[in-house]
Amino acid sequence: MNFIKIKIFFILLYCLCINTILAQTSVSEIGMQPKIANYTSFSPSPSPIISSELDLKTQEAFKSHPEYGINPYNTQCSDCIELIDRRTDSSRYFIKNGSNGSNFFVQKGFAPLHFKNTNNQLISIDARLKPHPFTANKYYAPNQQMPTSYNSINGNTSILLSQFELIFNKNNKVYHVINNSENIIFGNGNLASTTIGEDGAKTTGIWQGIDRTILFDRGSVKTNYILNASPNLPNSLGWLAFEDEITLPIGYKIFKDTLEGGVYTPEGYWNGELIIINMSNGLEVGRIGNPLVYDSNEQKASSHLTAYRIKYSGNTYFLQVMVKASWLMDINTSYPVTVDPLISGTNTWSAGNIGFKNYNPGNGFAGIHPHGV
Repeated sequence: MNFIKIKIFFILLYCLCINTILAQTSVSEIGMQPKIANYTSFSPSPSPIISSELDLKTQEAFKSHPEYGINPYNTQCSDCIELIDRRTDSSRYFIKNGSNGSNFFVQKGFAPLHFKNTNNQLISIDARLKPHPFTANKYYAPNQQMPTSYNSINGNTSILLSQFELIFNKNNKVYHVINNSENIIFGNGNLASTTIGEDGAKTTGIWQGIDRTILFDRGSVKTNYILNASPNLPNSLGWLAFEDEITLPIGYKIFKDTLEGGVYTPEGYWNGELIIINMSNGLEVGRIGNPLVYDSNEQKASSHLTAYRIKYSGNTYFLQVMVKASWLMDINTSYPVTVDPLISGTNTWSAGNIGFKNYNPGNGFAGIHPHGV
């Protein structure tokens, strides 16, 4: 009797689409895990390889698929070819080259591996950046439900939601904040020493003694501010604050998500997650994770040393990610120190599975403030 060999690969893919964030702690450890982010180069576009075996095993209607004959970049088997007509949203079917289908492999994901394009074809989700073919200085990752991008001229990043393009990492500044009084430490950052690769961008010396890395994933962008030495502040009171500028369309507002926990600091700042709400239907469209911070000795990132402070003018929000100055200036804090906020978009398929609720005034979100915060 001939036994058919089967191998099933389960790969845990980050659900990094605002509501697909199951725990930011796991995401934040990108900065601490062995994988080294690629900030300098891009993978070449693969060419299709159509063998007679693949041609024979593939239904005719699928031979016009744009990925026919191209194994996805994160394929978990070698010496194999994918039968693209066997794809589902969260699985792929491969056969070993030369086996005539007797040896096959199934790759499965806990999150979708594919999304449907405008031709209703299942396309591999790929969060890696690549140069935009028509727009200079733009790098983008289009093959996903919520495409992301980076602008190398101004350092802006974006997530293309179904409703609008969420632009952030804009006009970044650094402040020393004490009792709601702020003193600017650094103005807009210096992007001169920036390198870009398929995982994101790294700017060395964006401000004196501070580097910045931007990591791209599925419908999400994680910005790390890396302090190489204790900040030069006049005292250890208050907070060191990294400010971002986010302008939302009319009808969208930022709220504090009290349903996911979170507390107010004694000064009234928010230590918890933020959500972007479509006020016309109460649905969440984006999420800003609780910022984390860790020094070079920390085994796990901490959130109790951080908070959000939010200012606004009309529908423009000035979001400050803050870290306690007393901890930053403590002699026991080991540098470099990394401050780690995460912004992502919310997928309707994930929100329904996890049990997210619509926003209604008084239901445990931030209340009925006309500007959300």
